[in-house]
Parts: sequence; C-alpha cells; structure tokens
Amino acid sequence: MARIIVYDRDLKSEIEEKIEAGWGVKLLYTIPGNRPCLLRKTLCSTSLFSKLMGKIVSSRRSKQKIEPFIAKHKLDKSEFLKDSFDSFNDFFIRKLKKEARPIAAAPVIMPADGRYLAYENFQATKQIIAKDSKFSLLELLGGDEKLAQTYLEGSVLIARLAPPDYHRFHFPVEGVPSAPIAMKGTFHSVNPIALKRNIRYLTQNKRSLVTIQTPNLGLVTCVAVGALFVGAIHYTYTPNQKVEKGEEMGYFSFGGSTLIVLFEPGRIQIGPDLLANTQKSIETFCKMGSSVIISSDGSSF
Repeated sequence: MARIIVYDRDLKSEIEEKIEAGWGVKLLYTIPGNRPCLLRKTLCSTSLFSKLMGKIVSSRRSKQKIEPFIAKHKLDKSEFLKDSFDSFNDFFIRKLKKEARPIAAAPVIMPADGRYLAYENFQATKQIIAKDSKFSLLELLGGDEKLAQTYLEGSVLIARLAPPDYHRFHFPVEGVPSAPIAMKGTFHSVNPIALKRNIRYLTQNKRSLVTIQTPNLGLVTCVAVGALFVGAIHYTYTPNQKVEKGEEMGYFSFGGSTLIVLFEPGRIQIGPDLLANTQKSIETFCKMGSSVIISSDGSSF
C-alpha cells in the first residue's frame, strides 16, 4: 500500500496519514489492467454511486460507525459543537466550537482544515502534486479566459480535506463574495494516489467557484472540488454581502474533497514552511483560521 506522509504544522513533525478505504483507492488507480479502468469509469462517470453512498451514510444505522471512526483517527470530541449525531454524515458535516478554531490576525487565513500545497507563481511552477504534471487554470475555471489570465502568474493554495477532517470551509479573506458558479464533472478520488496518476481530475471533477472582491488583495477565487463519495457541495453564505475572514462559506457532504484558492500576482506572502514542504512534494496539515504567513521559526507574522 502506498504511504502518504504529511507535515503537521502544529506538531512540527511528519506523520503518516491513515487512508480510509486505501485498498479501494489502490485498486482503482494503481493496479494496471482493463478491469480497474472499467470499474473506475463506471464509478466516477456519474453521480449515482456517490448519491448511493450519501444515502447509506445518512441513514440512522450509520451512527454505529461514528465512535470507531473517532477512535481510529483520534479526533478531539471536546471541539464538537454538539455531543450526538443522527447519522455518520451528520457527524461528517459537524460544526466546531468557535474557540476550537481561532482566527489569526493575518490578512489571509487557511480556509479549511486540510493538507496544503502552496505555489507562489503558477506559471513558473513546473509541476503540481506529481512529477512533470500540471493542471490547466483555464480548465479549472470552466473556460473563463479572463479569470484564468488574472491568476496565470498568481499564487495558489491547494487544500486536500481527508475524511477525518472538519469538512466546513470558510472565507480566507474579507470581502464581497459572488454567487457560486457550478461546473459539472466526474467524481474521481482526490487522494494523492489518484492525483499522481492524473492531476487533471482536479479540473474534471464536479466543482464550483466563488470570487471575492477584497479591499486590499484584489480578486480572490475559491474553487471547491468534489470527489468520489462526495454527495454535494453546499454553500451557507449570502452572495454579494460583505463577509469577514473566517466566516463559513459552506461544507462538503461525505467524502474527501479539495479547496483551491487563487490570488493575483504579488498579493500575498506564503509561509516558508509551506513552500519548503511543497518543494519536497509533502503536504502541510494546517487548521482553519491559522495564518498562511508563518515565519521560519514557526511564529505568526
């Protein structure tokens, strides 16, 4: 089984990620032959399988999976806003106590709990996630040439949310957000095992984007990318009304997911730990609300 090593920013050490249904991901994306390809095409080409999984994890019987899942991933129950859940999906989209995720004073914060990769200049970056591979901004943004050109030399944050993570995502900056624009697509896994096979899953999967007009950081765009087993992407904010950084934007239903944040050139400074780990193809686990800008000694600017 392929191993996924992540750097935990809080622990200041590398950890091995526990992969949910890792055998299935390996079967679909690493074993050669026609059968895995046919199975992958069948499962990922329509939403039927993800919707079926959504119904299963939304059933009352799925509650029995919650406590073993919490124990396996050593989740901190004291962070949860409520003590009991009606189904596994109810637990999956859980809210946290406000004090569990303090919002940093920095102008840009992490929008979600997740494993981050960071790139200062998209155009100058030769590879993303996998060696000699890179997705198209134009494809990611649904063919919007003007928007793609805006971020061609801009900075990119990619947050991968694994199943154990808090699956609500928040605004990384203050500003006025647009209404979300939905883009149809497939339902491939966004696990690194899958993305190393084909980085374009990020631009082919079902996704939606929100642009945020900010006072000092130009236009910031957040792209929420769905994945295998993800029932839906839900938004909880009011479009065209000012938001503060850290306010909830939405949440993903059951499954792993990805959030990509695009910044205009020269608008933000990315922490050297994020950049150094990304250079080594290692994701950095960060919590929502923490600063994007962290000094080399681990303190916030």
